[in-house]
Amino acid sequence: MDDIDRIIQKLNEQKGEILAMSNLVLSIVRALPIDLQAKVLTEFDKEREITKTVLLNSSAPDDVLRSFDNIVEAFNKLRLDRPGT
Repeated sequence: MDDIDRIIQKLNEQKGEILAMSNLVLSIVRALPIDLQAKVLTEFDKEREITKTVLLNSSAPDDVLRSFDNIVEAFNKLRLDRPGT
């Protein structure tokens, strides 16, 4: 296995770990009472805005921006899934 293959393997392992952690965080937020979900999502919005600004003003690859937007979309879906909203 050459260096490129090892790098690709490590990146794919890390992608799996990040996906698992994203699922864990989403499930924790889903398990919270509605009022706490709202607080978490409000704080998430603040952090999202800061992070998005930093990413847009950096040399981050488009893949990073796309994956960031994907997880933001998953969190925003939580708002739609809440009863009474």
